[in-house]
Amino acid sequence: MSITRYEDEVYGPSSYDFEKNESGSWVKYEDHAAEVARLNEQVQALAAEVQSVREQSEEVYAAGYNHGHLNTVDGIAYAPGTEGDFYSNALQVMAEADTPATDTAIREIGAKAIEGFADDWQGEDSHSAISEMARGYANKLRAGEVGSEH
Repeated sequence: MSITRYEDEVYGPSSYDFEKNESGSWVKYEDHAAEVARLNEQVQALAAEVQSVREQSEEVYAAGYNHGHLNTVDGIAYAPGTEGDFYSNALQVMAEADTPATDTAIREIGAKAIEGFADDWQGEDSHSAISEMARGYANKLRAGEVGSEH
């Protein structure tokens, strides 16, 4: 969500008129409160995912410790490729961590960067085909329709 900003125009000692202005100093309380609530929900979801990743990390540690411990106790030397096998197992365990809030946040960061490019490319022009294509791509990115998983 983007909060609409306003600038005040003073027409006398107690008469104000607020007009939309991207660099305005004023916002509507309801818009601000809604954005704060959305961000708080996002922070809570991200915090839950961090905990999930920590739990997965503990499993990776335990698997590595047990693997190394068994080889040491049994006197088995590490065979060539053992580290690679452990690394593959660690990646598999970590891939099981479900992180939809993180994925959404990362897509949003990318989309905002693309929109920044679109704004910069368009400049003062009212229309730019490249800017419109970039904005379309940003929307697809937000929706999860493009990226490494597709």
